[in-house]
Amino acid sequence: MWALIVGVSRYTHAEPLEFAASDAMSIRDFLSSPRGGGILPDRIFTLLEDQATRKSIEIELEAMQGRVKPGDTVYVFFAGHGHITSRGIGYYIPSDGNMRVPASTAISFAELKELLELGLGNAARRIFVTDLCHAGRIGPDKSELADKIQNLINTELLKVAEGAPGTYLNLLSSHPLESSWESSNTKAGIFSYTLLAALNGKAAQPGSSVVRAGDVIAYLLAEVPKSTGGLQTPMTNKDFEPTLPLAFLDSPVTPAPS
Repeated sequence: MWALIVGVSRYTHAEPLEFAASDAMSIRDFLSSPRGGGILPDRIFTLLEDQATRKSIEIELEAMQGRVKPGDTVYVFFAGHGHITSRGIGYYIPSDGNMRVPASTAISFAELKELLELGLGNAARRIFVTDLCHAGRIGPDKSELADKIQNLINTELLKVAEGAPGTYLNLLSSHPLESSWESSNTKAGIFSYTLLAALNGKAAQPGSSVVRAGDVIAYLLAEVPKSTGGLQTPMTNKDFEPTLPLAFLDSPVTPAPS
């Protein structure tokens, strides 16, 4: 099992977020615990705050392609600012990124998609999750064409390459033209908080000690809109395997002693 976890709350050229970095740490801690699969410390790579520069993210993305072998499981989690240009090009904004010139300072969704479909195409299981605070937003332009472009971008992010051998789950925190919200009450992004609640048992079937992908998705689709007054609804690819196990409730959530 492998994981790449990226979270940025403090930016050099963008408004700060409150909880993106701490959400990433929470996801990392869960995945390193027996309940989350117990990914070993030397197989989980975390970039937080000023560590998550464009260069360092690109280095880790490239390195991950060499690490993952056929039969492996890999998690990729990104939290922070997402940005869509007026021409419909989507980006993840690293700590040193600038939304005014994203092509030269940010990580394009196309680059992430290429990693998922080609670089990690030999993985047996791949779980890709984004909690991007501006995911799906195309700015003030609300024209029919802009909506169409944005829907195409989200479709591309969710698309699984045809013929790929793995069991893939791609999960975005919000629909096109929606924001992803943070909550001062829970001190977390609403999506990430709800995802962890689901994995820690809220989504489990009665009497089951295994939390499966289908149950997690159903819980997120019910609870995230409820928590945001209908302003945010997660998205996922429709062809994921619903029986894919994501958490094991008969194991502790705290990491085992090293």
